[in-house]
Amino acid sequence: MIISIFTPHGGCPERCHFCDQKTSGGTPISPRGIQKIIDEHLSLKLNSKNNEVAFYGGTFTAMRKQLQLQMLDAVFPYLENDTVSSIRISTRPDCIEKSWIEMLSLKYKVKTIELGVQSFNPKVLKNLGRTHHQIQVEESVELLKDLGLKVSLHVLIGSPGEKAPEAEDREMLSHLLRLKPNMVRIHPLLVLEGTTLEQHYKQNLFKTISIDEAVERAAFLTQALENTGIKVIRLGLQENELLANRVVAGPHDPGFGGRVRGLILRKRIESRILEKFHDIDLTGQVLSILLGNQDLGRVSGPGRENLKWLQTRFGFSKILLQTGNNPSEVEVRISNTHRSPERRQVEHF
Repeated sequence: MIISIFTPHGGCPERCHFCDQKTSGGTPISPRGIQKIIDEHLSLKLNSKNNEVAFYGGTFTAMRKQLQLQMLDAVFPYLENDTVSSIRISTRPDCIEKSWIEMLSLKYKVKTIELGVQSFNPKVLKNLGRTHHQIQVEESVELLKDLGLKVSLHVLIGSPGEKAPEAEDREMLSHLLRLKPNMVRIHPLLVLEGTTLEQHYKQNLFKTISIDEAVERAAFLTQALENTGIKVIRLGLQENELLANRVVAGPHDPGFGGRVRGLILRKRIESRILEKFHDIDLTGQVLSILLGNQDLGRVSGPGRENLKWLQTRFGFSKILLQTGNNPSEVEVRISNTHRSPERRQVEHF
């Protein structure tokens, strides 16, 4: 279980044009309030072995070192009695000091560092109000890996100043595959009320991408990354009431992650059908999809859009969803409805 502690804009050396952590992160927390949050989570007894405290919403390592230690000292008793196993912190690529990070790792069991990279395109970074550079990303990732820490990178899609979408995504993917972080978070850019980005948007200085484009692009990156063993741990911002009320523009959907995972499943199913039955007319036949409970709802998509797409694409008379034996695999069957029930052939692939 991850126990999230929010420090909105804490330590941030600049205010990024897209960012309002009080909206997307939560209410600022004082060191005194940290133990209360931990106790509340531990009282749920959801997982007593792998509890991790995570400091989000700011640039943790850019805060005053005394304040960092005050917050970490609030967690320390839980580390000593093993009710919390580790700590993760979020920060910037240009706020990594080797000796300090090494101390945090050894004394406070900081095991994961999440870096706000956002983009590898210098023009995009400038338009977002970010002042770190690509070389700092490379150096910080290498340093953290050398210290034996896990690394998570945050990236944005749909930002002002991007190249053509396909070129932008392939370039981002190339950088991510070369850096080989343990994890990645992918967020479509949202315009939040009260940010500099809102002013730019209202001045028609850029346009946001559609929800369909955001889902398509995130699916491409997610599938390519996870095929190489890099886990995508978050798709879209964590939904909360403040966020829903303050999105001015952009591909905002509380179910964004599910839509991305559903599209990936649809593409897998389409690929298998084309591979096995590329020269067979499937019009009027029945498609049966067997998959795990978690994917059962995802594969349908909003308004069953994925199933409708498959039905139109191949001319199936019906598509059936069933729970399979292996929750991590997808099995597809095609039933030939042109034969009698007794002679109906079922293909497995």
